[in-house]
Amino acid sequence: MKSGQGERRGVAEGKIGYSAFRLLSNSFGARRGDILLGPRFGADFGVVSLKGGIVMAVSTDPLYLNTKMALRDSAWFAFHIAVADVALSGIPPSFMVLDWNLPPDFSDSDLRTVSGVFGRESSKCGISVLTGHTGRYEGCRLPIAGAATCIAYGDAGRLILPVSSRPGDVLIAAGTPALETAFLLSYELEDLISSAAGHSFIKGIRKRMTELSVIDKVRVLSGTKGITAMHDVSERGFYGAVHEMSIASGKRFSLRSSSLHIDSAVARLSSLLGFDPLESSSEGMVLITARSSAASSVLGELERNHIPCSVCGKVERGRPLVTDDASGVKRRISYPTEDGFLSALANCRKSAKLGDSPLAL
Repeated sequence: MKSGQGERRGVAEGKIGYSAFRLLSNSFGARRGDILLGPRFGADFGVVSLKGGIVMAVSTDPLYLNTKMALRDSAWFAFHIAVADVALSGIPPSFMVLDWNLPPDFSDSDLRTVSGVFGRESSKCGISVLTGHTGRYEGCRLPIAGAATCIAYGDAGRLILPVSSRPGDVLIAAGTPALETAFLLSYELEDLISSAAGHSFIKGIRKRMTELSVIDKVRVLSGTKGITAMHDVSERGFYGAVHEMSIASGKRFSLRSSSLHIDSAVARLSSLLGFDPLESSSEGMVLITARSSAASSVLGELERNHIPCSVCGKVERGRPLVTDDASGVKRRISYPTEDGFLSALANCRKSAKLGDSPLAL
């Protein structure tokens, strides 16, 4: 955690938890009959019903430009974070609205680079930039560079709501826990990691940037029957995402996290830096609930496209609750209080102040 406001007030950085979300419940405005899904904890997009069996799913997220990365790579990452939530509605994103609030020293050349990447990736995904705002302002500071709103527009029959997990569904994980965390740490702590594991280790992690997008998983599963909900694994990792699915659906989730595929590079880095891969940012990883009869079809599509996947739990009757029997003993899982990425940074910075190396081979 960064020092300052968050620490003084005793709150964690990043996306708020359920208790804080409840404080917002008086700010949702007028009730409308055409809203199929409004603000709800664990639901990362809203849905409006239009005429003729058409629906519109909408999401919004910060635009995140990591200053340690090459600007082109940072822009690519920002784009794919922005489109992830609405892409998991099952309807391909159609439109994007961009609000760039940039620091005064963000040059025209940098703006050209970022807009070029967004233009290229939008075209690849069939997305049109509909409108937006761009400006430079005192007080703006990277990595947060504004916000993006994404819109998916299409047939209601394709819509997959994040609140629709049902008892008897299986939980399927597609992708690798904490690969995003490992990727970002390779930039934030490059010298430390390089000294402990070698620069080839860092290069190997960075080559996997494209795995941090959910688009490939969504396209692979397009048209697959029996999927009841999808959710990306972002801040607070696998355990955080399952909690969000549990609260959004009002169901209990029983996990078997030992079945998850933990990448060897992630496992090594988590051991070196002392973070839990299951509580760490994992953009690009998708959690899917599906009817048990559809599990083999979902797994088959993912496997045919060389996407790591496994059945890692099930949905049960009961109030929202998350348990895990990875160690052979079922235990209740709490919503993570802090993301593993921030924990790793804090641990290393604390060790550096003490003059100790946080890494050991």
